[in-house]
Amino acid sequence: PEPEPEPEPEPTPEPEPTPEPEPTPEPEPTPEPEPTPEPEPTPEPEPTPEPEPTPEPEPTPEPEPTPEPEPTPEPEPTPEPEPTPEPEPTPEPTPEPTPEPEPSPEPEPTPVAPAASPLSYDYYEGRFPFIPDFNSLTVVRTGTAATFSLPPSNGVLFYALNFTGKLFVEQAGSYTFYSESNDGSRLLINGNLIVDNDGAHTLIEKSGVVELAAGLHDITLEYFQANGTEGLTVSWSSDTITKQEIPDSVLFAP
Repeated sequence: PEPEPEPEPEPTPEPEPTPEPEPTPEPEPTPEPEPTPEPEPTPEPEPTPEPEPTPEPEPTPEPEPTPEPEPTPEPEPTPEPEPTPEPEPTPEPTPEPTPEPEPSPEPEPTPVAPAASPLSYDYYEGRFPFIPDFNSLTVVRTGTAATFSLPPSNGVLFYALNFTGKLFVEQAGSYTFYSESNDGSRLLINGNLIVDNDGAHTLIEKSGVVELAAGLHDITLEYFQANGTEGLTVSWSSDTITKQEIPDSVLFAP
C-alpha cells in the first residue's frame, strides 16, 4: 500500500498587540487642617464650707459608790461524829435437836376367825307380799343354821325368816354378794342393804358390791315364802374368791 501523506503543519498564530499603559492619575489635593478649638474657661472653685463647731463633751458621770461587801458568814461548827456502835455479839446458834425417827407403825394383826358357831334365825308365819317389818310380828320359833339354808317348813306355804350372824373377812377388798330366792329376799351387811331381791316371784338371783375391811361384819338375810315352790341360795365372790355359796367356815353367831 501507498504510505499516507504527512499532515501539513498548522500556521503559527500572530502575537496580540501590547496594550497601551493607562495614564497616571493626578494626586488629590491635601485637605486644609481644621482650626484648633479654644479651651473652655476653668470654673472658679467653690468656697470651702466653714467647719461645724465641735460639740462640748458630756460631763463624765460620777462613779457609783462601791457597795460594802457582805460579811462572810461564820462556818457552821462541824458536828461531832456519832460514836460507832459496838457490834452486837453474834449469838451462838442453838443446835436443833435431832428429831427422833418416828417409830414404824406396827403391822395390823392378822384377824383370826372366832370359834365355830351357827347363825341364828327367827321364824314367822303369815301372808306377806313383801319382806315384812319383823319388829311388828310375833316370833313363832327360833333356831340356828350353819348357812343360809331353809329349815323344814312342815308343809306351811306362807312364812318368813330373819337370819342374823357374823361374817368373817380374812382379806380387805371389794366383795360381790348374790341372793337367789323364791320368793323375796334381802341381804344386809353392817346394817346396809347390799342385795335387794324383794317381792313375790319365782327363783331369781340379784347381786350387790361392797368394800369390806378384814375382820368380822354383821350380816342379815331376810326371806319370805308366799305359796308354791321355795328356794334360797346366798353366795359371794372377790378377787381371791371364785363365786360360791358362803361357807359355814366364815359364818358365826351374832
